[in-house]
Amino acid sequence: MKQRMTFNFTRYFLLFSFVFGISALNQISAQKNVTDMVFLKNGTIIQGRIIQTDSAKGVRINNDCGSYLFHFQEIDSLKFNFHNNLFASKTKGYYNLSSVGLLFGEGEDGYMPYPSLTSVNGYQFNKHWFAGIGIGFENYQWSVFPLFAQASYYFGAENFTPYAALKFGYTFPLENKQLNNYNTPEKTFGGLSTNPEIGIRVAMGTKTAFVCSLGYHFQKLSYEANYYDYFNASNYSSRIYTNFNRVSLRLGFIFR
Repeated sequence: MKQRMTFNFTRYFLLFSFVFGISALNQISAQKNVTDMVFLKNGTIIQGRIIQTDSAKGVRINNDCGSYLFHFQEIDSLKFNFHNNLFASKTKGYYNLSSVGLLFGEGEDGYMPYPSLTSVNGYQFNKHWFAGIGIGFENYQWSVFPLFAQASYYFGAENFTPYAALKFGYTFPLENKQLNNYNTPEKTFGGLSTNPEIGIRVAMGTKTAFVCSLGYHFQKLSYEANYYDYFNASNYSSRIYTNFNRVSLRLGFIFR
């Protein structure tokens, strides 16, 4: 049953990846020739690429005719478009990164990947640095609740921006491990986890971006099992430690 649930999760994950990829490519193709627009209060419309929005200096827009700077009291409204990187127009503030992933590696079920769901709430300090606290749900030999800190660095401010991230935290058990023999664990224990990864961010608008990442996921877990010593006619317990080394593949969205 556990293997079947994991297989179904994997199948839906791959289907979601394919459908979203086609949708994103269609959106990029449809909007790649659209420009930004500045609507002035006198009725004039300036088209081009907005390169600056500053509360003190105003709005600067470039086009084939030159570069224009307008103060906010002259402007009625602005229209941004996808290819001019709406997402990078905001450089500070709250964000949420929610992702679904698969953890690949050899385990009790062979090389069947395990699911990973995470949600990070944090603060964007500038166009490059994001940091926050995350929670989630993962399953190894038993279900666990990860609590971690995450820091991300985005190398640019373009629509397609590579980034590097690091998660570090502690994982709490949600259930007891079920053994295949008559030995049942008294307790399950969590442990430290870390997850460095690299990926790419694709801007979808002013407040949303798609992210895809590949990384290394380390998780330390343990459980305590009871045994019966027939030779000495006594019970004893043993603490079993396991280090899980996994390759993580994640898809997610940033909301601001």
